Amino acid sequence: MRKLYSLFVVFLISGFVFAQDMGVTAIINPLSSPICPDGNVQVQVQIQEKDGVSIDFSVNNLTIIVKVTAGPITQTVDTLINSGTWSADRVSNINFPLGSTLDLSSSGTYTIRAYTDLDGDLDATNDASSNYFITVISPTIGGTLSGCVGSTSLLTGSGVPDAVAPWSSSDLLIATVDNAGTVTAVSAGTANITYTDNNGCTDTQTFTINDVPTIGG
Repeated sequence: MRKLYSLFVVFLISGFVFAQDMGVTAIINPLSSPICPDGNVQVQVQIQEKDGVSIDFSVNNLTIIVKVTAGPITQTVDTLINSGTWSADRVSNINFPLGSTLDLSSSGTYTIRAYTDLDGDLDATNDASSNYFITVISPTIGGTLSGCVGSTSLLTGSGVPDAVAPWSSSDLLIATVDNAGTVTAVSAGTANITYTDNNGCTDTQTFTINDVPTIGG
């Protein structure tokens, strides 16, 4: 009987998820807005152990979730921590590379909220961050993106252009472009024309140049 009781106690202890408390303190990055819609966009989430005891993540698994909402569309990225330990009251920042996993290509305001989901969490009221807002600027190029050798085409860029070098061409032997956005067709082929706004955000379009047609005798 004593042996069965001991086995029962061991079973209870091994299957128990210890009560702990982990919560989101803040979203602290990006620090500035607007930002460009590229693969370098990161969100930094600050989390803290809030119960004054250490956590063994092999016993109490932690999932950190970041939700990004624009209009009716919500995108989610998360990470699971199931190994290692966390000291009492420890505060740390976790990076989430949003630009490489979520679609942030559209201009507009995005609402970001972070959550912690800890096995055996004592207090769910501190699991979510306040709403954090970022503005994404995605500049666009307008105008005719083709022409014949010797012709010119005036392109436009949305927003406020960069004060130093708003326009550039990938191949000056094919096409040149001045700071006003006027493309001069030099020779037949294609060149990438890039527009940069005052936030450092860019848009690149392919400009196609054809030979001048001739009339045969």
